[in-house]
Amino acid sequence: PNIVENAANIKRHIIQNNIYGVDIERGAVDIARLRFWLSLIVDEKSPEALPNLDFKIMQGNSLLEQYKGVDLSTMTEKKIGAGESLTFFDSMLDIYRKNLRDKLTEYYACPEHDKKMQLRKDIADIVKQELVEQGIHIDFEDMDLSANSQFFLWHTWFHDVFSRPSKEGFDIVIGNPPYGAKISSIDKACFKHIFTSAQTIPNIQKGSLDTFSLFIDLGYQILHTKGNAIFIVPLSVTASDAMSGLHRLLINHCDEIYVSSYGDRPRRIFESAEQQVSIISFKKSSNKATRIMTTHINKRYSDESLWLLLDDLKFVNALHHIRNGRIPKIGNEIELGILCKLERCVTTIKDVYKREGLPIYYRKAGGRYYKIITKIPTHSSAEGELKVREKYQSLVGAALSSNLFYWFWLIHSDWHNLRSSELEMFPIPFESFSDEELDKINTLYDTYLNDLYSKSQTTKTGLKCFFARQSKMHIDAIDKFIGEKYGLSEIEIKFLINYDYQYRNAE
Repeated sequence: PNIVENAANIKRHIIQNNIYGVDIERGAVDIARLRFWLSLIVDEKSPEALPNLDFKIMQGNSLLEQYKGVDLSTMTEKKIGAGESLTFFDSMLDIYRKNLRDKLTEYYACPEHDKKMQLRKDIADIVKQELVEQGIHIDFEDMDLSANSQFFLWHTWFHDVFSRPSKEGFDIVIGNPPYGAKISSIDKACFKHIFTSAQTIPNIQKGSLDTFSLFIDLGYQILHTKGNAIFIVPLSVTASDAMSGLHRLLINHCDEIYVSSYGDRPRRIFESAEQQVSIISFKKSSNKATRIMTTHINKRYSDESLWLLLDDLKFVNALHHIRNGRIPKIGNEIELGILCKLERCVTTIKDVYKREGLPIYYRKAGGRYYKIITKIPTHSSAEGELKVREKYQSLVGAALSSNLFYWFWLIHSDWHNLRSSELEMFPIPFESFSDEELDKINTLYDTYLNDLYSKSQTTKTGLKCFFARQSKMHIDAIDKFIGEKYGLSEIEIKFLINYDYQYRNAE
C-alpha cells in the first residue's frame, strides 16, 4: 500500500510541478487534464480530485506572444537602458512577480470553488496591472488573458520556467504540431519577425511559414541550453527548399539532431497520421551540429509490429550531405557510400537542358514505387516535360527510369511529388559515356519502354496505366550498365536493384 500511495504522490507532484502544456483548442486542454486525472486514479486507493492545472495545462496560441502588434513577451523583464540603474519601478516589478507567484501557488492548493474564482480574478488583475505599469495600453475586450485563442503569455504564466538560474527555459519540449494552417497576412509578418527560420535570406536560406516548421523553431526558442526537443511532423521537413532556414537554425545551434522517417504505404506507421511523417529530435547547444543521424524511410505491411520496427531503427550520420533544404533519408553505410559517389559527379541533368532539345516526359505526382519516364507523352494531368540535348535524350530517360534514380528521389523527396528541383540535382556523368555506350543505353532504354508499353492498359478515360514492376528486369539492366559510370561496386548496384524490393514488386 505504501508503494502505491507513493507512486500516486510522486505522479501528482510531477503533474503539478513539472509538466506544462499549451493548445489553441479548449477541448484539447480539457482532454489533457482529464487524461492526467485518469493516470492518477490508477495509483490511488480512492479517486481524488485532479490537481489544479488551470495555469499549467492552458489554452492559447503558442506561436504568438503579442496582441494587436504589441510584444507581450517582455512583460516580466526589467527594462534597464544604457547608463540607467535599478529604480523604484524595478522593485515594484519584483513585488508583481512575487504576488503573481504567491497567488498561483495558493490557487494550486485551493480546494474551494468560490475561493478559486476569486483567485483567478486576482491573478488576472495582477497581470493587467503589470501591463498598465509597463506602458502597454490594449483593450483586451474582456478577453481571458489565461485562456484564449489569440496569444499565449509564455513568460508570464510559465515565469518560473524561464527564471531558473542558468537554465532559462524547458528541459524537454514535445509536440505534434499542426501543418498547412491558414495564416493571415498580419500573422505572417509577425512570424517573419519572431522566427529566424521563417525569413528568406537571398543566397543563404529560404524561409517557411508552414506552422509545423514554426513550432519546431518555437520549441528551440523555449528550450534552455542542453534541453531536448522532439516533434512528429510531415516528411517534408526533410525535403523542401523552404526547410533550409529551419535546417540552418538547428545545424548552427544543436550539436545532435536525429531524424527518423516513416511511410504510409503499404500500411500507415501511425494509424492517426494520414501521411508519411518524420520524427525530429535535437539537443540545443552553443555549438554547431557534429551529427545529423538519419534513417531510411521505414515501411511496414499490415501484419508487422510497429514496436519491433521502432526498436530496430538504424541511423547513419548524414551531416555532410544536407543541401537545399534536403536531409537525405538514408540508414546504413552502403547508402552513405552511394551518395558520396554520386556527389562526386560534377554534372547534373540541368547541364544538358536545351530549349529546342528533345523531350522527356515524367509524372509530377503518383508512381510511389516507380517513376515512369517516357519519350512520348502519356497525357496524364500531372505530366511534366523537360527538354535535353538530342545526344543525351535516351541517357536521361534511362537514368531517370533506373533504380538508382528511384532511390535518389526517395531519399531527397516528400515521397509524393517529383519536382523539377529533384530532377535538376540528379547527377549524370555525361562526358564519361562514349558514342558507342550512348547507343547501348539507347537500346536498353527502348527495350524497357517497348516492354512497358506492351504490358500497359488504357482506362475508359484514355489514361494509360503502366506496371513497371513487370518490366523490372529491364530497369535492372540499365542500373548494371550505368552504375559502373558512377564508380558503384557490385554490392552497391545489387543493393539498388533490391532496394524496397518487397514493396516495389508486390501487388
